[in-house]
Amino acid sequence: MKFTSAFSLLAYAIKVGKTQATCECLPIPPASKSVQSFRYYNITDPNWTAEQAMEEAAKTIAPQFAKMSGFQRYTGAATGDNQLVLFMSSFDTAEQAKAAQDAASNGSWPNANDGKLELFAAAVTEGYAAFPQDTCFTESQVGKMLTTNLYKYQDPASVDPTLLFPPYQDWYNELYSKTSGFIMSYGSTNAPAGSDSFDWKIMESEADVAAYEKLLAESNYAWTGPDYPADKVIETAGTIGIDVLCTDAHTDEAADVSPQAPAPATSGGFATKKFSVTVMLGAITFMWYYLSMVMWW
Repeated sequence: MKFTSAFSLLAYAIKVGKTQATCECLPIPPASKSVQSFRYYNITDPNWTAEQAMEEAAKTIAPQFAKMSGFQRYTGAATGDNQLVLFMSSFDTAEQAKAAQDAASNGSWPNANDGKLELFAAAVTEGYAAFPQDTCFTESQVGKMLTTNLYKYQDPASVDPTLLFPPYQDWYNELYSKTSGFIMSYGSTNAPAGSDSFDWKIMESEADVAAYEKLLAESNYAWTGPDYPADKVIETAGTIGIDVLCTDAHTDEAADVSPQAPAPATSGGFATKKFSVTVMLGAITFMWYYLSMVMWW
């Protein structure tokens, strides 16, 4: 798997204003319901990149999603393939998730990605497990590594999502929790009505992703849950470029969707020099006036 290196987005923020959905912590299933919509896009314009696609989405789609009822999260990430980009959104209900995607795809919010992206794969799934369970997620994960896996069950009617949480917890205890740089993992499916299984995890860095893969290979640990045969549709790993959470979207403050660029080194010096020159000129003027008055008298 080829990784896309961390990219440099322009430093900007989006104003989302007051929204209908608020939360103190990102909802974590199964304790809290979370319905996820994910969409992989092929970039059809040879002059367009995943980074540009995310910058445009951050300025147009993200603020609109954050204002919608039931909003939980909106994330965009590179995939390891320069011609593929991933966008994920989470809402309280399937109806809200569908309403958001319908609005995004029917031209309600025109943006520069129009005509440059072609849908490769998409689905709406409900989370059955996320870890760590006892963590309050409130901060954007922009700049971290997102890995995803999309599967299609061969016999979705046989899938019982209620049986998936315990083995996923074992997987977290035996692997994820022992991996340096692990931030969170998430499992979701729309079976048995649908056939999609979608899981992802966030790690601090590319090196941590590699460390996890090494641990997995050396541990010989195997999935302890029910065996539901599935075909892998796509696997990705890339840097997160957009990550807006309901924990900050309901405020009047700007929600940062890209790393803030450091101020130019010369800006502070220039301001200081300008102030010093102004003070010096003022002092010279005062002294000239004072001496003139003394000599006149």
